[in-house]
Amino acid sequence: MRNQWYKVVWNLPFDELREGLLSNAYSESEGQGFFIDTAFPQGCITGRYATKKIVTEQSLSPQGFLSDYERFIYATYHFEINTSNKLSLLVYDSPRGVSELGSALADVTSQRVTFYDAKVDLKSWVSQLKSKLSDFSLRRVDAVQVGFGESASATVTLRGGGDLISILESRSDGGKITKVEFTFRSDKGLHKATINNRCGFFCSDKYGEEYLKPILLEQLCLLLA
Repeated sequence: MRNQWYKVVWNLPFDELREGLLSNAYSESEGQGFFIDTAFPQGCITGRYATKKIVTEQSLSPQGFLSDYERFIYATYHFEINTSNKLSLLVYDSPRGVSELGSALADVTSQRVTFYDAKVDLKSWVSQLKSKLSDFSLRRVDAVQVGFGESASATVTLRGGGDLISILESRSDGGKITKVEFTFRSDKGLHKATINNRCGFFCSDKYGEEYLKPILLEQLCLLLA
């Protein structure tokens, strides 16, 4: 089974999303609905969307006559939604079920759900941030971790800091950057942060997150548009 991430911006609080899924639980009579497998208060929901459809097909008798018959088609799409950063949805299935799952989620959440196939090229994304961040204090980086594939990574520690863009460009070695860990300074001091190519941004303190996250999210939405 293929695991694939699709990007979607959520504007719905965790509790409302959970209630929406619960109120649209699978119904045998309707032949569709959601199952919630796990729901963590910090904002992660895993579950399934199931459908049952009746299709009409034709069969050819030995005598050469065509006759219609009905049969059921069942489909189940497994998914994981992370509402803490409001930017990630993981579909555990082939891409063909994405449009159907997207339509169902849009009905539940009463908001537009747009999927973006393929992961973000973080190197290009961060490069596009350069001009936007020039007015802020993200100019000195103490350490950056660049990952390749699912788990391999290399950490570089710079004495006295350095320029984030230069680090990314010099350390990519032709591979796709999957994760960057760095520290940045604001008027409140030093902050530790992480960006990954599943569109997640995490900061060690509230002020640092409020300071940088809106900029990152704005640029990410522009990149995915």
